[in-house]
Amino acid sequence: MFHIPTLIAVMIIVQTIMVGLLFMAWRYNRRVPAVNMWFFTFALLLVGSVLLLPRQTLPPWITIVLANTVLVTGSCVSVIGIRHYTGRPPLPWGYVGGTLALFALILGYFTYIEPDFSLRVAIYGVFSGGISLLAAYEGIQRSGRHNMATLFFGVLSAFHGLFLLGRGIFSSLSKVENTFGSGANLLTQLVFIEGIVVTVLLGVSYIFLTTEYLSENLRRLTERDPLTKVFNRRVFFLLAEKAISYSRRTQTPLTMLFLDLDHFKKINDTYGHGVGDEVLSAFTQSVEGILRTEDILGRIGGEEFGIFLPEVDEEDALDIANRICLACKNLCVETERGDVRFTISIGAAALSDEERVQDLLHLADQALYAAKEAGRNQVAFASAGPG
Repeated sequence: MFHIPTLIAVMIIVQTIMVGLLFMAWRYNRRVPAVNMWFFTFALLLVGSVLLLPRQTLPPWITIVLANTVLVTGSCVSVIGIRHYTGRPPLPWGYVGGTLALFALILGYFTYIEPDFSLRVAIYGVFSGGISLLAAYEGIQRSGRHNMATLFFGVLSAFHGLFLLGRGIFSSLSKVENTFGSGANLLTQLVFIEGIVVTVLLGVSYIFLTTEYLSENLRRLTERDPLTKVFNRRVFFLLAEKAISYSRRTQTPLTMLFLDLDHFKKINDTYGHGVGDEVLSAFTQSVEGILRTEDILGRIGGEEFGIFLPEVDEEDALDIANRICLACKNLCVETERGDVRFTISIGAAALSDEERVQDLLHLADQALYAAKEAGRNQVAFASAGPG
């Protein structure tokens, strides 16, 4: 048999360690979203656990109502944190505050007006378990091949939420004794043991989430152009090789577009390189709004960009290229130096049986040159002339 105050003391020690670790993670990784929320989650759990301990000496409104409300608040902050981490909008603070106020009122009612230990346990299980399941949903639905830490957090939260809900249902159906010392029943002891284990694993999951974000950020830095956020030249051609291999294996068309901003040097000379950078960023955002998820957009160098269009034939590629030209012509980039408008020229080439990436790039480059010679702001196809 375990002594409940001893188990709470162990939990407090573990939570104190996690608070220290997460504070350091927050201090040195302030750009990681939600790391501050995770620190406050554990800080609240620590305060709640400390308030639980002096149940024999302090009044119930502190050791029962306030302590459990602080613990549930910590669970709410965890949900807010995982939503922020995964890019979801924050929960309305009115809903959060209303939930906590309702919980405190119900708990206070069954503490002072109609004291019922079993119902208090059931209420805590329903509220805290439901919030943990919400956190699990937020984590699992956003997990993927590169988000194993998010999946781990979601599965852990689901287990914890189901455990708390199960305890709450059991308490509502049976009379649970209000024992706090060494004479506590087995279920109460299991609850605190589970709490210690989940505390450790939850802290580990937060560290994993921080590491996952930093690793993903590093991966993006090695794959993406730092200004426009599209694929850099190395990754673009690497993905192009895979696209060509897939096209030949499946006998499906593949078309390359070679894009160049017209008179871009004049924009830099007139407005400055800062404005030129803004134009490039606005250009890539506009193009990405037209392309599909499977299309490959990369910056080849300077104001030159390439696009590979898997499973797109010449006719459809010409339509996409003309839409890009029109979108850029109609785009107005508002800058501190004034509004900037620009056009682009596009060369296109379709993959044939024997061509490699460099061959396709050469054909598209020749078509781009033809589009420039024909007056710019238009599309030229390597096999069909200006479009």
